[in-house]
Amino acid sequence: MQGLEASSDEELMVLYQNGCGDAFSILFRRFEQPVLGYLKSKLSKSELAEEVFQDCFMKLHRSRFLYDTKYPFKAFLFTSLSQPAIFSSN
Repeated sequence: MQGLEASSDEELMVLYQNGCGDAFSILFRRFEQPVLGYLKSKLSKSELAEEVFQDCFMKLHRSRFLYDTKYPFKAFLFTSLSQPAIFSSN
């Protein structure tokens, strides 16, 4: 897994699409704080931000095959966070 740490987000996502769970773990660690920070800034309750955070990464898992490498992974991830349904219960 140590060699994977040097991979770009996009490379890791392709590896994850091909079944590499370690690649997902690295992406999760890289984006855990930025995503959670973003959600906490948008949602009034920390518990709700935690719940949406979990949903976000579950959505990433389910939609991993939709990712296209010609786009930055970060944009793919944060686009899913901007969906109106996420903030409708705020």
